Amino acid sequence: GGSITVDGQIIGTGDASILLDGSGATTILNADIVTAGTTITISDSVLLGSPATITLDTTNGGGTPAGADISIAGTVNDTGAASTLALRAGTAGNITLSSAVGDVTPPTGLTITSANNVTAVAISVGTLLQSAGSGTSTFNGAISTTAVGGVALTGTAFVINSTVTTTTG
Repeated sequence: GGSITVDGQIIGTGDASILLDGSGATTILNADIVTAGTTITISDSVLLGSPATITLDTTNGGGTPAGADISIAGTVNDTGAASTLALRAGTAGNITLSSAVGDVTPPTGLTITSANNVTAVAISVGTLLQSAGSGTSTFNGAISTTAVGGVALTGTAFVINSTVTTTTG
């Protein structure tokens, strides 16, 4: 596969799910991806470009509250543009981050606006925020934050299977 660069918002309408399959390469996100209750799947690593917040949203801005699954198979890093990745999977959508977030160049933040279940491995970001979760959020790797706000998790159930370190400069 080859690399993919998203420079304009991708909108999946009707029953259109979004699959970015540059397997073994990198997807550069410079814009949001939005669907109306269908899945967003990225099968490779992600680099966050600009703007300051890049959103993957399966609820169509809240118009489809149940949402759908969001899955990223590879690592997630920043290009140095100080970006936050915001994920909105709704009340029924699950979020799966199968590889490390911020293992090379940590994003400014990782924000989970809504999800049913969340599964993630190691996370190194400025801030880790989860504002809603109707299922279980499971963090299987170390969590490290470096900005004021550190870690703030709101939801039904949390399983943290490694260390949590939060520091500010």
